[in-house]
This record gives sequence, structure tokens and C-alpha cells, in this order.
Amino acid sequence: MKIELDWSLRTVALAFILVILGSAALYWLVFAEGYHSFQRTLTQENRNAEAVGASPLPTSPIKVEIQNEHSHCSLIDRARIEGTTLTVYWHNNCPQQFDMLCLVIKGVAPDGTIVYGDRPFVIFDQPIASQERRESTVEVKDDSRIVTLQIWLDK
Repeated sequence: MKIELDWSLRTVALAFILVILGSAALYWLVFAEGYHSFQRTLTQENRNAEAVGASPLPTSPIKVEIQNEHSHCSLIDRARIEGTTLTVYWHNNCPQQFDMLCLVIKGVAPDGTIVYGDRPFVIFDQPIASQERRESTVEVKDDSRIVTLQIWLDK
């Protein structure tokens, strides 16, 4: 009886050791795949940055360029960006009210490539009286290649 008990304890101990080693091997494989995927993503981001002249990636704050010459009569007075939030202060300089206003945003890389700017943002969809002043806030794409945001208003 004692011999069978010793044999079963050895079998359980061996099985337990094999389970631990198997689990460790699986964790190592998961870690290695995650590391490889992370390195592949970094390499692709670096290639994208080099393609638009942003290598090394810009560290200075994003510059906001107000381009009121594109606007027809609604004008941006000032704008600021904090993180991914762009706040725009604007007014209707038209002699009449209008019903909708869009903010056009273009993200520009160091070599002049537009890397962001796929659609205008509707910032106001209610009647806006003549000479009325407003503040609008939009979220912009977080892209480390952008050095300048060009903004203007459009109907």
C-alpha cells in the first residue's frame, strides 16, 4: 500500500511540474508575439513618419494657422489646441444670418504633406445672427507627425 501511495504522489508531482512548465511556455509565446507585434507597429510608424519628413518625430507644440482668406465672411478670431481638443473663437461677419457653419481642419507634416483633414466638422447647425460671436470645440486626430493645423470656416 505504501508503494502505491508513493507512486501516485510522484505522478501528481510530475504532472504538476509539467503543467507549470507548459503554462510558462505558453506565457513566453504570448509575450514574444506581443513584443513582435509591438516592434512591427513601431517600425511602421517610423516609416510613415520618415515618408513625410517627421523623423525624428516633432516635439514642439502644434502650431495653429488661421486661414481666414478661405472663409467667405465668417471669421476665426483666435484658436488654441490643448492635447487633442481644438477650441475656436469665431464670429459671423456677414450682413445676414446663416444656418450652418463648418470648420475645416488640415493637419500638416514637416514636409507639407497633409496627413489629416478628411472631412469638415459641423460646428454650428442653428441660425447664427450677423456679428454674433461663438466658441466651438472639436476633437482632432492625435497624430505625432502633425506640426501645423490649418483651420478656416466654411458654409
